Amino acid sequence: MKKHHIGLILTTIVSSLSIALISNLHVNYETVEVNAALGGYTNGDGDTYYSSIDENSSTLLSDLQSLNSSKRKATPGYNGLWDYFKYTDYYTSFGASDGLYTAFYQAKSGTESQMNKEHVWPKSHGGNLVEGDIHMTRPTFTSDNSSRGNSFYVEGMNHTSQGWDPYTAGMEESYRGDCARIIFYCCVASSTLSLSDLSYSSTSNSNRDNLMGKLSDLLKWNLEYPVQQREMNRNEGAEYVQGNRNPFIDHPEYACKIWGNTNDETRSICSSYVSNKTLTKITITADETYGQLVSENHYINLKATGVYSDETTSDLTNQVTWKSLDTSIAKVSNNKVTGVSGTEGGQYVNITATYGTITGTLGIYVYSTPGYGTEITTTSSSSFTLVNNSDDLVVGNEYIIACNSKNVTAGTISSTYLTSVPSTFSSDLSTIETVGEGTLIFALSGSTDNYVLTCDYGKLSSTAEKKVNTSGTGTSTWKINVSNGSTTITSTNSNYGKIQYNSSSPRFTTYTSSQTGIQLYTRSSSGSGNVETDSISLDKSSLSLNINEAATITATASKNVTWSVNNNSLVNISTSGDNNEICTITALNEGNLVLTATSGNASATCDIVINTPVEQTSWPFLDDVAYKLYYQKSSTNYYFTGNTANYVYYGETSTTKSSGADIYFEPNSYNGHNMYYTLNSTKTYIQVVVSGTYINFNLTTTEPSSGWNYDIDNNCLLFDINGTNYTLGTYNNYTTLSAGTLSKITYKATLMLSNEFDADTYATTFLNNITCSGDGNITFDQNSWTNMKNEFYQLSSSDRLLFKNGTGNVSGTNIEQCIARYDAIVTKYGTDIYEDFMSRGIVSNSKSVLSMNNNSTNIETIICVISIISILSIGFVVLFTKSTKEE
Repeated sequence: MKKHHIGLILTTIVSSLSIALISNLHVNYETVEVNAALGGYTNGDGDTYYSSIDENSSTLLSDLQSLNSSKRKATPGYNGLWDYFKYTDYYTSFGASDGLYTAFYQAKSGTESQMNKEHVWPKSHGGNLVEGDIHMTRPTFTSDNSSRGNSFYVEGMNHTSQGWDPYTAGMEESYRGDCARIIFYCCVASSTLSLSDLSYSSTSNSNRDNLMGKLSDLLKWNLEYPVQQREMNRNEGAEYVQGNRNPFIDHPEYACKIWGNTNDETRSICSSYVSNKTLTKITITADETYGQLVSENHYINLKATGVYSDETTSDLTNQVTWKSLDTSIAKVSNNKVTGVSGTEGGQYVNITATYGTITGTLGIYVYSTPGYGTEITTTSSSSFTLVNNSDDLVVGNEYIIACNSKNVTAGTISSTYLTSVPSTFSSDLSTIETVGEGTLIFALSGSTDNYVLTCDYGKLSSTAEKKVNTSGTGTSTWKINVSNGSTTITSTNSNYGKIQYNSSSPRFTTYTSSQTGIQLYTRSSSGSGNVETDSISLDKSSLSLNINEAATITATASKNVTWSVNNNSLVNISTSGDNNEICTITALNEGNLVLTATSGNASATCDIVINTPVEQTSWPFLDDVAYKLYYQKSSTNYYFTGNTANYVYYGETSTTKSSGADIYFEPNSYNGHNMYYTLNSTKTYIQVVVSGTYINFNLTTTEPSSGWNYDIDNNCLLFDINGTNYTLGTYNNYTTLSAGTLSKITYKATLMLSNEFDADTYATTFLNNITCSGDGNITFDQNSWTNMKNEFYQLSSSDRLLFKNGTGNVSGTNIEQCIARYDAIVTKYGTDIYEDFMSRGIVSNSKSVLSMNNNSTNIETIICVISIISILSIGFVVLFTKSTKEE
């Protein structure tokens, strides 16, 4: 029996140990809360959340309502929302610690005092039923909230009594999509709420209680403005707070499935929508009048076509945002492009069409007037060479129609034909030696079976056999085939025939009968139909930026440069220089994109990565690095100078940074960190002491028995005395630095680097803080790695690239030594513990279990330990049982 007891005791011990280990698998809520605010919270169950939902069910809405009720825990409540907006709406470009929130409708930062809580579903229309739900209520600038009032969302409206549209009101266009998906969510959050396809007007709304709209506009916005990363981030943070998700962020297609069949308008909007269909690209085409060519003060019309993942297409011409990337060459209004400044050879400019996050680009040639396609008014010697084969045809080149066997070229239109102009050709007919006065030069656009020939009078068109014109009437597209110097130009309406030369009645026009053949000659310095070689190169092939950071890229090119990006939502670009060769790019949102520079027919690209600055989640300061201790009052910084009142009570300050004392940190022997500076050549520690009811700012030359810690929620230093936290700052109108509890401090003290880091300073600091023992084992804590990561993101993009692309050398420069040590640590211990924040693409040798030794629980390790102990436990129990039976 004793051995049975031993077995039971052992089993109990193992079970207890297992429970203890498993209990350590809980989420680190402090870290999760911060990450949620930064869009990094990924512990949600988005992949499995909808596993019970049949998206094709006729009861999809009620099914989502049931799922929402089962998932949602208690909501924060309207009065408590500001305490929870930090998980969903902190302005991530600056971070939680700055107390800035992202303003709905604007994507700009603001403080709580500048904002109020916007009922996206107005309270007067039933929004009170969900006003405590963090998915619905948003921090918004007070003026924006007032502008909207309690209006329905109606496209194109900016009047409270007739409806309201954030874009028409001058705010961020993409927020139309956010608004729609929040309104849809409210119908899931409360079955009492429903949608109307009416516009709210000044008429009585007594029959519209608990209604919102306009449904058809909301469905349209949901499709036109794809889910943004900010919505995905917020959805994760909101789930952390409430336990439930907004299904229309995860599955925007649900909206049309639920409300798409409401009426003819909603059916029309949703008719082309296919589940999981997404816009993949936008193609831009020019109208048939002039193709991709336009002269000064003339215009052409463009068409934007959306191509979707299911290979369907739709006309987006009136829905995209049109933009000319160089308005000095061409300007664009809606889809009409007007030439501003051209050259005889044509200046190239990119026109873009953007729909949500997708952008299409089309190059347009702008010619001077006279310029492309003009008639030659003086007898001239120009290098026009014979086009020998179809492969020599180049869109954008200039061409003359000729009949070299008769020594003539095609001239201006006379009634229904091109006149015959005498010209002289070389003996081998390879060039036109003298181009006759009145000869027309045509610019080529379009494609093989749909070429367009455009002169200054218009596009060459045909309306019937023996009838051509340049007035834009008829069919203006042509099939062109060139073989061994002979050219066939056939109207795409085959009944009209092909352009030939009539020797009996000298003229060029369309014939279905056989006439004298024609040729094409092109202007080219090389004597062939190929356009002269263009060239372009960039001073950067890759670039890494933080949000709100700007950088300059310079092109070296043979012609004027145009710039474009494949995702306009991530950056703003502006150009400068005589040939627009300098591009300044400002980062707006996190993501990857490609910047393209084009010069003539040449292009070059730069890959750009935009990061959200990493925020502090623990002790944010580096040891042995100089900081300035200060507080800010009315936008003025007050720096601690090192002067005090007899080592107690308070510290004096100055508004001049250089007068501030250099403050340093080191680990405290008991806990936290020591904060110290040099006073009269003596290391002097800053601490807090409590004497009765007095709390004093205090200095000591001996190490304090308590250290400083950091409160990320309040962005301040904390000093623990018998379980009570004290901090530094000032209150009322004092300018001296004092100690007190958080409730007694009006302006909290914080720190900034005494000097900004450059690459070499960063490398030196890294080597001093990230150290290894002789056997390659680390001798620093996890926070040091995090701190170095945070400081790394504060370097300029060019400095960061030095580390990203550099080569490590243990005997080299500080930067090379830094890279070598960094590579060794990440390679040995694994990126799961030591993140590759320099983006060096390191593949680690180990799926490290060192997290157990670095205060980070490794789940795989725990499971293995539990399994081994459990197996041993079972073995012992069996052994003891067997022994007992044998006895």
